[in-house]
Amino acid sequence: MSEVSAKPAHPHPLFAFFRALTIPVAFFASAGDFDGTTLLNPRVHGRVEAGLSDVADLLRTRATGPRSG
Repeated sequence: MSEVSAKPAHPHPLFAFFRALTIPVAFFASAGDFDGTTLLNPRVHGRVEAGLSDVADLLRTRATGPRSG
């Protein structure tokens, strides 16, 4: 059995060089959720909004530090 490192290596050295941040957010939808390029499914839209809100909070925290309160 192999050991898992507690601190994984950065998956993309170029990302590390530019101090890029990879964020584990994904949105899944099917062709039936769209009319061409327009998203029709309100449940998918809600998941996208929630995911983007989480990303915005993460970026805000990284830029300004944690909120107090």
